[in-house]
Amino acid sequence: MNGLTKFFIATALTVSVTGTSIGYAQLSDTLNVIGTVDVTPPDGVFIYEVNEPSDGKITVNNYSGTVLNSTTNLGADGKSVATVEISVYNNSGYVYVFNTVKYLEGAETYDNQNIHYDLVGLSKGQEIEGEGTITFTLEFYYLNPEEITNTILNSVLNFEFVPHADYVPEIAVDGAAAQFEQILNTDTSFNKLITQMESTSWDRLSNTYIGNVVGATSTDSAVLNELFTVDGKNYLTLNINGEETNVTALIKSENLDGNASTGDESGNEMTIYMTADDLTTMRYGSNATVYACVFTKVGDGEWYQIGQMYEGTATVCSYVGFWGHDSFNTDNWKTAVAYYGIAAGATIETVVAAIPEEER
Repeated sequence: MNGLTKFFIATALTVSVTGTSIGYAQLSDTLNVIGTVDVTPPDGVFIYEVNEPSDGKITVNNYSGTVLNSTTNLGADGKSVATVEISVYNNSGYVYVFNTVKYLEGAETYDNQNIHYDLVGLSKGQEIEGEGTITFTLEFYYLNPEEITNTILNSVLNFEFVPHADYVPEIAVDGAAAQFEQILNTDTSFNKLITQMESTSWDRLSNTYIGNVVGATSTDSAVLNELFTVDGKNYLTLNINGEETNVTALIKSENLDGNASTGDESGNEMTIYMTADDLTTMRYGSNATVYACVFTKVGDGEWYQIGQMYEGTATVCSYVGFWGHDSFNTDNWKTAVAYYGIAAGATIETVVAAIPEEER
């Protein structure tokens, strides 16, 4: 019998209580009941099962709605990872969408900043059908394994799901894309960008990209910051959840459409990848949220954006492409949501190939 079946059998029972509030948290104490009340599962999405690991690294204190209260002890091993499997159910006839994880930093709510988490099998924008289920894994790990002073994390995490009609994509096209187009179509700005990009540097894996992420060289960052600043205003920003937010970027020259007659003289498009994530707080190999805009041109014409701004993920790495957490790897960028009928997880090349003719 699975957890969801057991949940509905339990909640279908009529129990007797007086002066007692019954939630859907895990219960460990004896419940004495007097009187009668009908217990029904809550509307919307809620956690119905948590598989506590057998290694003892995570203790599930309780869960209610979409909130998980747990205590994690990673021990002294800097490479230690603790995982717990969580299952949620959509008790409605409508589609819900996963939006984000909400929590407060503080005593007992999230009290160890050297322990971070990742979600495996659950990403922003992921849908859960009415009466559907999703099972995902929550992973805890040390951000700085060499600086362990406290092995325990007390956390209260809220996995927020919203009705599909209420879900607003996080990103809105704003200053960054428009300014990038100006840079590409202004000779002095374009030449400055390309000259710096093509300069040889041991701090970059190749001369096909340039960035101002935290791990970028001071000269690379200086060039991008200068190009995206006009009259003292920084245009390397995105409107995220209604707020103007500074982002860092990688700009890459790459042939995405397989057509040698579009783009620059080598047939390469120009793509700007942007993130608002603090990469220094993320471990190597984890996924950062990265937005991408692709620009091309035909012959001697002007550069222009094809398609839209795409929300995706890319793995965290160093600026040179190896071990570290100060940049991200554009080579493994994947969409986080569906575009043009193509499911999430598509490469940038696949998305470009699917752009409707009217958006090219």
